[in-house]
Amino acid sequence: MWHDNETTTDYLNFGVVADACAKLLQQANGQPISIGVSGGWGVGKSSLVRMVASRLNVDADPDKNTYLREVLSRIADHPINRIDELLPWNLMQSEANPAQQRQAA
Repeated sequence: MWHDNETTTDYLNFGVVADACAKLLQQANGQPISIGVSGGWGVGKSSLVRMVASRLNVDADPDKNTYLREVLSRIADHPINRIDELLPWNLMQSEANPAQQRQAA
């Protein structure tokens, strides 16, 4: 199987899309928002997510976007059948109880 090499370097000219997504997420101001990223294997979905996360890291206040940065850093490698673990209330609970998180892995 081929290896996936995610990057924050814009080799695919996704910068405009990453900027737009980061701006939408910041403008949501903590309100629920969904942004879909679809495409075949190897078209740059994970790289786009990492590019958005890097833009949020640069623009972020110390506490603003903390949850969002955490989810974006995990979602590319997170099993789809356990996506509910990344919901805010579940993620905060697992952070409070690291032993429970290790058992789930």
